[in-house]
Amino acid sequence: MLVERPALEAAIADATRRFATDPEGAFAEQQRLRKRKLEIEARLGQMARKRAALAADLDTSPEPVKQAPDDHKTD
Repeated sequence: MLVERPALEAAIADATRRFATDPEGAFAEQQRLRKRKLEIEARLGQMARKRAALAADLDTSPEPVKQAPDDHKTD
């Protein structure tokens, strides 16, 4: 996903340059590419939120209670 995003930016720029010669085709291509870019950004956002939630859970999870050694045994 991180590799695809710069390629999408370049493709969008190419489509924008073609707008003068093929407005309908360039516009359709821009829309398709922008939709894909939004999908990638949404997925990256989900991954970041999931990672942050996991980190927060680790930071707030209670530590195991350490028991003091039991010197007094009863039967």
